[in-house]
Amino acid sequence: MAPTDLDAGAGAGFHDFVAEERRTLAERGGEILPYWRDRLAGPLPVLDLPTDRAHTALTDRFAGDTHVDRVPAELVTRIRETAAGRRAFVSTAMLTAYAATLVSYSGHFEGSGRTGGPGHSDSSGEVAARRELVVGMPVNERGGEELAGTMGLMINMVPVRVVLPDGATFGETVSAVQRDVADDMLHSHPFSALVRELPSDTPPGRSPVFQTAFVFQDVLDGISGPGRPYELVDELHQEGEYELSLEVWGSGDAFTLYWKYQPELYSRPFVEQLAERFVRVLTAVCDEPGTPLAELCERSADTAGTDGACVHELFEENRAGPPTRSRSPVRRRC
Repeated sequence: MAPTDLDAGAGAGFHDFVAEERRTLAERGGEILPYWRDRLAGPLPVLDLPTDRAHTALTDRFAGDTHVDRVPAELVTRIRETAAGRRAFVSTAMLTAYAATLVSYSGHFEGSGRTGGPGHSDSSGEVAARRELVVGMPVNERGGEELAGTMGLMINMVPVRVVLPDGATFGETVSAVQRDVADDMLHSHPFSALVRELPSDTPPGRSPVFQTAFVFQDVLDGISGPGRPYELVDELHQEGEYELSLEVWGSGDAFTLYWKYQPELYSRPFVEQLAERFVRVLTAVCDEPGTPLAELCERSADTAGTDGACVHELFEENRAGPPTRSRSPVRRRC
């Protein structure tokens, strides 16, 4: 909900942005909130990955670490072609693959009846699989030239509910996600206001609405490179915002992936294997965009290192004793 009526000649400041946001909230809130009440109708799916400890047992909720990976230039070219073939942004294609990769860890693609977290039962009391995930996506609210030189945070987190229908191909799924992303951005509403207005069934220790974020950084496009004034400093990372997030930066013709994670929840070996699986999913959807996405994700799963253990078996194993950071992460769905 970026301010659009600011006077460029007056030298708009951050206080003008805040005032305009408050005005538009009062005027448009009644129109936009019904959209989000429908879009985020409960129960909301909860990020369901194997963790080293319970979310309520964290000693430092804002701890963070970063694993850096790359998508090679050849694969980036293929991703761009696949996205263009569905009239979707590259960012949407990667967001869809990211959500599918995370959901694949929970076993939801197989319709086993297990859920993504507490409270996901239907009216009969039966636990129902939820092939969807809400992912936070930052949107730049710095609209117009009047705010171009203004200091201040003008980013809003938009919750994108990525739905992964049974039997749908990647091409079909990414087209639907593209439509949803466009609608969500059109109805952008300050996230803090959404949290206050919408009912919450978030489990204890978890962030409301979404627990993971996807960030496609294109702010340096056209202004970085040889002879350009800006460059990315790889050694500096903003960490601790979410328990898991993926930040994508262009690096020449390739992509650099910054996997940011809560180290008390996820070990570095697990995050490294998660990153590897994500690249395999990207490769698979480019190879076979007409194959059901669930099948591609299943093929991309690496079962090494778990002795065939299933999610619920490793969960019971963890309950039997203190968690260990050396335990192999779940690599297969049951």
